[in-house]
Amino acid sequence: MKRIFGILSLVLIFSTYSFAQQPSMVQRGQRGYTAPMQFDNTAYIKLTDPVEETQRVLEKCVSAFNLDDFQKEIMKNILTKRFEDHNVILSDEDNTKDLRRKKIEAREKLFVIELETIITRDQVEQFKDMDFSETKEDKKKKKKRKRKRNKDS
Repeated sequence: MKRIFGILSLVLIFSTYSFAQQPSMVQRGQRGYTAPMQFDNTAYIKLTDPVEETQRVLEKCVSAFNLDDFQKEIMKNILTKRFEDHNVILSDEDNTKDLRRKKIEAREKLFVIELETIITRDQVEQFKDMDFSETKEDKKKKKKRKRKRNKDS
């Protein structure tokens, strides 16, 4: 009986010490250690510069719709207000994702109504379909990257 009790106590002690050293988990100084991921919630909300965005969008609108100077100034004011309101909605931390989406959709409806005072409905639809994400500089950078990749290959 004493022998069995002694053996069980030794097994219990050795198993406790082996789990204390954590052989199953990779520790910090060992190979294969990767730091736990840290999520940054601010990365998902991107605020833009209203003046810069307005200039980029306005260039394409003037060339696409043949706007005169008066229409151009009104369009500039409307676009600036749109981007500023968009930033205000996104920067408000009290809003949830769904509430932000609803506010942005409501703001877009007002924006379309304001646009219809300057340009026709067909042009508004054309405006919605336009891609404002790429600029001439972005296209040049992409071409340079493609050239470098082709030279390396």
